[in-house]
Amino acid sequence: MMDGKAATGWYIRKDWLKKLNLEEPKTVDELYTVMKAFKEQDPNGNGLADEVPYFNRSKNITALLNLWEASNEFILNNNELQFSPVTENYKAAMTELAKWYKEGLIDQEIFSRSSAREQLFGQNMAGCTNDWFSSTSKFNDTMKNSVPGFNLQGMMPPANIEGEVQSRGGRARLHSWGWGISVDCDEEKLVDAIKYMDFWMSKEGSDLMANGVEGVSYTLDENGKKVWTEAATSYDSGVPNYLRSIGTTEVGYNGDLEAEKSAMNEAGLNAYIMYEPITLSGIGTVVYTTEEQKIMDEVTNNIKTAVSEQQQKWLYGKEDVDATWDKYIETLKGMGLQKYIDTYTAAYNRLYAEK
Repeated sequence: MMDGKAATGWYIRKDWLKKLNLEEPKTVDELYTVMKAFKEQDPNGNGLADEVPYFNRSKNITALLNLWEASNEFILNNNELQFSPVTENYKAAMTELAKWYKEGLIDQEIFSRSSAREQLFGQNMAGCTNDWFSSTSKFNDTMKNSVPGFNLQGMMPPANIEGEVQSRGGRARLHSWGWGISVDCDEEKLVDAIKYMDFWMSKEGSDLMANGVEGVSYTLDENGKKVWTEAATSYDSGVPNYLRSIGTTEVGYNGDLEAEKSAMNEAGLNAYIMYEPITLSGIGTVVYTTEEQKIMDEVTNNIKTAVSEQQQKWLYGKEDVDATWDKYIETLKGMGLQKYIDTYTAAYNRLYAEK
């Protein structure tokens, strides 16, 4: 569990904006205009139209959907829980994003590209993305020698179609990961297993998970403040990934927000500070009863697969949104859409509705 709300945000190449005499986009229409310029006005200066205005290494278009108050899954819209892929906002988003994709404004391999940040920033081809603060800002350090003037900075999200400037890149209120004890655990070892889990929830355990080992990932200054070692700060993909490389994980501990912030460079910290006041709390993981779990096991995979497959057909221009929307909705209904929505809503309300 981590204090703080903001986790991810929009990043844009400020050096490209400056070269093309453009301002940061404040609206969806302005974002389209900027990305159009990135695609057509050769900001990387190689004489080719090889720029990728928007990409996302998580292989999804969630951040773009959010600009229409839409999502790939359930969403809170004006405090109303909705299954977004069947809403009019989602339909409007897919209609417009199909146009953006056709014009080359969205990475043509967005659902499949591996190591997208390293590949596209590394080849000076990418214009903007939405991603984690620390690891994304780190590219200002790793690219400064190979791409002179490289300047990737966090920007406020463009106002969505309802005119709101907000981010849905927040931390979930309840993490989906955690410790567990196997049914095969020797009874004589159960107490040890519980003590082990308790340790990671203690201050000492949480400190170890968040900061690593003294003398390896950090040292203490004369005031007893932790200072990251050169090995941590010089790691190509940032301190968090360095910590993972020496064995830390995000399972079952109380996160240290100050440790995370201290691992950010100036660009990352500035972006985090910008986003904290405007980030909405994530819905979080819901917990089902035994009967609810049976229902979700029955319908979830089919519905999620159908939504994902249809989204790709629309984005790639293989099918027209308006022409196939009604058929899409009827297909989901035949898969148990209403049971899916009702079951999720009941579980959500039990955990969060009055909290």
